[in-house]
Amino acid sequence: RLEERAYLYWATFDEHRPLYLSFRIGTKTFSLPIEEISMQGIRLKANLPLYDTKRSDFYLVFPDGSQEGFRGSIKREDFGRYLIWYEDASPVVRRKIAKYLQEVYSIPRRPVTPPEPEQPKKVLVVDDEPEVVEILERMLHRLNYRTASAYSGEEALEKALEDPPDLILLDLLMPGMSGEEVCVKLKEHPETKDIPVLVLTAVRDISRLGNLNDIGVVGYIPKPFVFEELSDRLKSALERKPPLKLPRASKVLLISRDGDLVGYVAGTLDPSRYTLLYLTDEMEAVWRALREKVGVVVIDADGLSISPEVVYNAFRRNPAAASIPLVILTKDRSLKVGQGEESVHFVFKPFDVEALEEVLERALAHRPNSSDNTWSTTSLRTSSRS
Repeated sequence: RLEERAYLYWATFDEHRPLYLSFRIGTKTFSLPIEEISMQGIRLKANLPLYDTKRSDFYLVFPDGSQEGFRGSIKREDFGRYLIWYEDASPVVRRKIAKYLQEVYSIPRRPVTPPEPEQPKKVLVVDDEPEVVEILERMLHRLNYRTASAYSGEEALEKALEDPPDLILLDLLMPGMSGEEVCVKLKEHPETKDIPVLVLTAVRDISRLGNLNDIGVVGYIPKPFVFEELSDRLKSALERKPPLKLPRASKVLLISRDGDLVGYVAGTLDPSRYTLLYLTDEMEAVWRALREKVGVVVIDADGLSISPEVVYNAFRRNPAAASIPLVILTKDRSLKVGQGEESVHFVFKPFDVEALEEVLERALAHRPNSSDNTWSTTSLRTSSRS
């Protein structure tokens, strides 16, 4: 019999033959598409307060517009999912459901063409050091990227034009054609002008990145490489998210003869925020600060061959350097250099890098012309007589 065969079916609907269930909750009437149906019941997905109702009257609305009513009990399966059992469905209703199920299963299903697997993205790795290229290619293969490699700017341009990659990892400092020149050349060709570029850079290169946005650079990856960071930045660049605002690191000049202190600061200071320069000869402090256009000068008061007061006076008596903020590192909590001056800050030893960075930020925030990092470049050297 038709009904007996139909008991074997539990139909999950697609767009072929929509079936609706109509019912009333309070004063409102709802008509919702059925998710699944069998001869035992109906599975419904609905974000409605049916859990307060044990039984209700329902109407099946068939594709031809006809309706058949029945009484059903409601079982909540999960949030927003309900199973409705037929409690009082007439033979007419059951035969119509059975016929409907048979029709559903007799309709030839549309062949489903599986989507073609997406080809992995191709990344061109450009670095003059074969070891760096090998490390990056291994990391990229683990992330399911295809790779091509080039060991010079000229080779990179040739390969990019021959078979344009989806993204380029480019070292900035290479012999011959530099990374910046490669970027400019890429922008000149219609085939390569829209390829996103991530530059590979060591800590000391970061201050140079601020003017690369206009030539296709969307971000940077610092050396040494961190797998998770590489993965995140590649994904962001390939998804064409808004370009990463490249850092305009503030230049910090550290004056100290203490190699351990210089090593600690150089190794821990955040390279995305600060470019560290250091000087062991305090006699050239003002001249170097003006030439490099530094944002702040850090003076190791315990590691000088002359009094820190002399270095302080050298800066304050030079009109071009008088407003450069100074940060004094010292063990001596009674030191009075620049006492009461807003642009002189103290960090007492021992200190951690977070404390130093906090003071550096405070010093830079109160610096005149802090928006542009420019100073007059009058070259006046300090002297012990200052």
